[in-house]
Amino acid sequence: MSMFLSNRLINTEATLTLGLNLVNGAGKPACDILEIAVDGIYLDCGKPPRRGRSFLAQSPRIDW
Repeated sequence: MSMFLSNRLINTEATLTLGLNLVNGAGKPACDILEIAVDGIYLDCGKPPRRGRSFLAQSPRIDW
C-alpha cells in the first residue's frame, strides 16, 4: 500500500536560506520526496530535490 501526502513550506526568514531534507533516526532518507510545485506553479511531473534536499531562498515556497 502506498501513501501520498502533500506539504507546503514557505521560508519567511528575511536574511537566511533554508535547506530541508527528511531523515530517520539512523540518518537515512525517511521516504521518497518529490517537489511538485515551486512558488505556486505546479510542475508537469514531480522531481526529486537537487542534492537530496530542497533549498529555499527568502520568500519562496515549495510543495512536496
